[in-house]
Amino acid sequence: MASTPPFTRIGLGCARVGSLTNPSSPAESQRLIELAFSLGVRLFDTANIYGQGDSERILGRALAGKRDQAFIVTKIGKRFSAKMRLIRPFKPIVKRLRRPSPAGDAFVASQRAANVGFDLDHRTMERDVVAALKRLRIERIDMLLLHSPSVATVADPAVVATLAAIRDKGMIAGYGVSADSADVVAAALAMPGIGMVQAPYVALPATAPVPLVARGVLRHRGTTPPMEALAAAVADPRLAAVLVETTSPDHLRAAAALL
Repeated sequence: MASTPPFTRIGLGCARVGSLTNPSSPAESQRLIELAFSLGVRLFDTANIYGQGDSERILGRALAGKRDQAFIVTKIGKRFSAKMRLIRPFKPIVKRLRRPSPAGDAFVASQRAANVGFDLDHRTMERDVVAALKRLRIERIDMLLLHSPSVATVADPAVVATLAAIRDKGMIAGYGVSADSADVVAAALAMPGIGMVQAPYVALPATAPVPLVARGVLRHRGTTPPMEALAAAVADPRLAAVLVETTSPDHLRAAAALL
């Protein structure tokens, strides 16, 4: 593996920050990020689509004044439908009125899936990065990842050239791929200039020339107790970091203790 970037082996995954299915308020989510930082976590992973941009906004507020001590990863490539973008201003009202339940969460998840498309047109990528920088309140993203791309997208010379141009303009320090499958991971590792690959733990290769970040460790743990599975992943020499995707302060404290 290449030299490890300057971040901790445990990162906070912020996919549910700002989400309708997360019962936490924006203030509570901000406090969770601040708690992670106080516990020594320095890697924070988000995306422009998480919470329809609210994850990046909350992360930006939480890390205000700490920017130089945090490694921020965000993603571009997925986009909500026009209908979903129109209803975003009403999210706070909907969140206050809805009562969390498995059925309600399933409905929200189904609507989200039905209204999310993949959009990584090289002509609009820089615009998306500029918007992410504004939401995060920073001048440069430490690592920009393509969000769930196909093998063809990863291999597209226009996409790679655009990422390199955005990096050369100073808006990002590096770029990589957030992959969903082993074939995309393999394609990503052949991508010119790549700086990171993030993927489900079970999809990561035995070796790689760039830092590997694992997600979904607990989702694929089988019968292994949660903390035992997480500890094993943190100790895995293949990995630069493991993402902890939690909204619970207690679970976060237990995970951070592994640092």
